[in-house]
Amino acid sequence: MSRLSFEATVVRLARLAASRGGTLAAADVEADKLLAGDRGTTSAAAHMLAGGTEVVAEPAEHGRWFPYVRLTFTRLSDD
Repeated sequence: MSRLSFEATVVRLARLAASRGGTLAAADVEADKLLAGDRGTTSAAAHMLAGGTEVVAEPAEHGRWFPYVRLTFTRLSDD
């Protein structure tokens, strides 16, 4: 399976959130084969999104690979 670029991972996370009403749960990310296939890139993309002003992040418990319980996008673009 090919890996996503960092930019494509950011877009995939945002689109997955959009398809779920703006909130992305860790379970959604972990169930997505492309996102779970490159945990390092997915985690880095999530950190980048969480550091912005349009995403509210709830940190995960230690021991999970995805660093957030959920990411809530306060503004979603049509892009």
